[in-house]
Amino acid sequence: MSDERTSRIRRILMGCGIAGALGIVACIVGAVFHLEQALYSYLMAYVFVWSMAVGVLIMLMIAHATRARWFIPFRPLAEGMSATLPILIILFVPIAVGASVIYPWLHTDKLTDPHLIEVIHKKRAYLNFVFWVLRAALYFAIWWGLALAMRRHTRRDPAAGRDALATLGGFGLPWVGLALTFASFDWIMSLDPSWYSTIFGVYVFAGGFLAGLSLIAIVAWVTDGAGLLGDVVHGSHYHALGRMMLAFLIFWGYIGFFQGLLIYIANEPHEVTYYVHRLSGAWPAVGLILIFGHFVVPFLLLLSRPLKFRRHLLGAVAVWLVIMHFVDSYWLVLPELHHDTLAPSWMDLAALIGVLGITVAFAGWRLSKRSLVATNDPALGYAATYQSL
Repeated sequence: MSDERTSRIRRILMGCGIAGALGIVACIVGAVFHLEQALYSYLMAYVFVWSMAVGVLIMLMIAHATRARWFIPFRPLAEGMSATLPILIILFVPIAVGASVIYPWLHTDKLTDPHLIEVIHKKRAYLNFVFWVLRAALYFAIWWGLALAMRRHTRRDPAAGRDALATLGGFGLPWVGLALTFASFDWIMSLDPSWYSTIFGVYVFAGGFLAGLSLIAIVAWVTDGAGLLGDVVHGSHYHALGRMMLAFLIFWGYIGFFQGLLIYIANEPHEVTYYVHRLSGAWPAVGLILIFGHFVVPFLLLLSRPLKFRRHLLGAVAVWLVIMHFVDSYWLVLPELHHDTLAPSWMDLAALIGVLGITVAFAGWRLSKRSLVATNDPALGYAATYQSL
């Protein structure tokens, strides 16, 4: 890599870090005037970034478990992005500190609905702050422990450690999935402790995994265009990635549709509150954006075989899907604060810049410490000749 290109990348990463720091400062200032809005905005931004990071980790584990050689050229990128989990642990601290403001089950003294108070009382054994924090620590230990173990194996000797990586990926996937499911219950679904959906964790996984695949496509598009991936990556690799994006786009739409359909059919009062909030005021417009922007439009685009072979076109669709994942994260969190109206705040943008900027800077720093080409993997030559059907 030329000195000029290296210097440019460092300036970009430094800019992301500075923007992230300024975003966090803006959130702190906003919290002085409207603490609840600042914390909800921060949680929304955190859910957006965290779900993508865990989605990338799951893709990495699937690649190891299935010995997917086509993914080898993308593996260093995925390892760098999944290595953001330590900074996400630190960025979780404001959520833990402000939990008593965000989550109703921590301030029952301020509630007036007797039914809600009764529901929270029945769930007290699970919904209490100490147990909530201990569970969060366990989730992060699972995610970061597995990511670190896989990274160490690939750094030492990918050939000798291939069996160990496959075992680690296969063994760890159920635990990562369970941690993701319960984290989505604890951090998002418990914003309304009277509502529950057993499929909610699958919905969060589907959105985060799709966004994680899209993020890999975006980073590969940028780094490949800059010549940082060598001559290993070609159209077939992007096509394989695009096929997975299409498959999980359909899966996300399927889960979202059937969650709503089953709740509509059952018509149980304690189940419909989630959709009542999201069908009031201007919130239905956000739902329509998700239906058409997050599913219909990218579905029609990803059906194109030639598009998936072209990195710039697939990258453009991936950028769109990441934007739609942000809208989805907004849809998951903010209606619990603004029940009857869509009320965007400048703190939404400040929180997004803060969490995303710091995470991108950290990921870039981790990626800059190693080659983006898996030159130590003896299967790289086979991966370079991969042809997607």
